[in-house]
Amino acid sequence: MSRHKRNRSRVRRLTKRNSDSARKIWGVILAALAAAGLLALVIANVRLGGGDAIDMATLCPRAGPTGAFAVLLDVTDPLTPQQQHRLDQLLRQEVQALPVGTRVTFGLVSPDASIRSDTRLKLCKPLQGSQASSLYQNPALVEARYREGFVDPLHNALTDLLAAPAADSSPIMESIQALIIDAFADLRPTQPKRLVIASDLLQHSDVFSFYRGQRWGDFAQSADYGRLARNLDGVDVTLLQLPRPASAGRQDAAMLGFWREYFEHQGAHAVHRVVIGDL
Repeated sequence: MSRHKRNRSRVRRLTKRNSDSARKIWGVILAALAAAGLLALVIANVRLGGGDAIDMATLCPRAGPTGAFAVLLDVTDPLTPQQQHRLDQLLRQEVQALPVGTRVTFGLVSPDASIRSDTRLKLCKPLQGSQASSLYQNPALVEARYREGFVDPLHNALTDLLAAPAADSSPIMESIQALIIDAFADLRPTQPKRLVIASDLLQHSDVFSFYRGQRWGDFAQSADYGRLARNLDGVDVTLLQLPRPASAGRQDAAMLGFWREYFEHQGAHAVHRVVIGDL
């Protein structure tokens, strides 16, 4: 065999060897990319609270809630059927829009301190079936857990609270404090927190009462004013105001001014108001 032919044969062998090595290298790279992609999916699943990453009793991520959504209901004066229906609709919409991992807590305005401190639900919103991965989760089981473990208890708690008996006083400020202590105390300052208050906003207690004709200036000069301690720092507040025809004269600009001052002094991040009528 001539030297020229031997050189061409050697070149072909080297080329084939280099091609095999390149295929092996690319195979390793593609396998690593696939493994990284699967790992990313698993991490996303953990962050969304799927699988074993949640506490099955509370449905919260094992690392803790990602945020908090607290609802204070005031039925010291009964709601009309139309107001109940609209309130139910609004709260369902609010919960549907919550990020996975957000803890939902309900509280009740009551003159009874033990009832005020007896918060309800305290469940985190879990993954829904439509958010589950068919690669490593069972979307049907995930959806069943969402419905049976979260949506149904939420509906039952709301129904029970709306059926609470009327009362002869309405300590809204005191009830806010009882609820947020339970709903927000264990969260970090940077975690999102929302407070929704469904009420006629007519505070009536020994501390302060619109029925006694009191206004913000009266409260600001009272001994109780010093108890305000910016407990709503960074909290977004939504007021679902329930009009009371019998109390129209008291649900006035001065009342709204009082609550504006109250939430400002408590450090609320933002305050929004929605009126829930019955016509």
